[in-house]
Amino acid sequence: MVKVYSSPEVGKVIVGRGSLYRLKDELDLLRPFKVMIVTTENVAKLWLDRVLTLLDRVADVTVLEDGELAKDLKVVERLLVELLRKGFTRKSLLLALGGGALCDVIGFTASIYMRGVLLSLVPTTLLAQIDAAIGGKTGINLEGKNVVGTFYPAHVTIVDPELLNTLPKEELVNGMAEVVKYGIALDQQLFELIELIDKSSLTDVSFLDKVVHECVEDKIRIVIKDPREETGERMKLNFGHTIGHAIERLSGLEHGRAISIGMVCECRVAELVTEFKDTDRVKAVLEKLGLPTQLNADPKAVLKLIRMDKKSWYGKPILALPTKIGSIAIKEVEEETILRALGEAS
Repeated sequence: MVKVYSSPEVGKVIVGRGSLYRLKDELDLLRPFKVMIVTTENVAKLWLDRVLTLLDRVADVTVLEDGELAKDLKVVERLLVELLRKGFTRKSLLLALGGGALCDVIGFTASIYMRGVLLSLVPTTLLAQIDAAIGGKTGINLEGKNVVGTFYPAHVTIVDPELLNTLPKEELVNGMAEVVKYGIALDQQLFELIELIDKSSLTDVSFLDKVVHECVEDKIRIVIKDPREETGERMKLNFGHTIGHAIERLSGLEHGRAISIGMVCECRVAELVTEFKDTDRVKAVLEKLGLPTQLNADPKAVLKLIRMDKKSWYGKPILALPTKIGSIAIKEVEEETILRALGEAS
């Protein structure tokens, strides 16, 4: 089943197995002057020829490094110069074919080149399909995670679970951290579904399709309510990320695994702030999926990076903390409380 969502806040999002085959028709509607596909080496080996065949047009191709290494201002500068030298105009299109980090950097580049060019995202990881590619956030790392960024919804986003067929199982596990986040933050029924499964379910087509559809729908619903994270509604989706981003930066862990630890840490904070009582349930689900839950970092080093978080609007950390499974409260939290919780999570 393919679903189409369209709004100014999220652009046009096409979700469902087989949706990749609609890519040409969707881009033809945008009438781009030139097209550049930006991908990574691993993804290019698996999917680039298929995408080029489907587009049935001349397109430039640029290959970036995998993961967070691409989220660098020097990479953005290199892309901008390449676009300029190849004659890309405001009516040209950048197409990101890859995971969440690639979607972040190409979204950012598209948003600033000539004050905004056409953008299409084709996410190839579970994490990107359900989160990073939806909602218009772009981000580049500068000392901290995503310190530089814009809000720039893609004109067309294709979310095809078929692209997950070539994803290593450990990368599916990595993406499941974000699925768990949706369950805790927004969707009790989704969390209870995840409680019933284990790692073996991650290769089940019907399970993956259901998870992708439900998470994308949850994300779009929240983004439409609060596209620029101003009312607090969208900040609910930051659960696990304030501490998780700091852990990611310190440890070099993949995003999902760092967020898994961040969720447990923030559950510990919630025990002190909102009287949350289900930390053990959260830990059990994450561990059953093969995700880490133990903080192996200096709490003071974590706190130092939290101070640079974008959400610390008035100098104090702001965390999205669960009150119960499926419900989140946005709280300004004292640093001493965070340190105490981090100590308990270590």
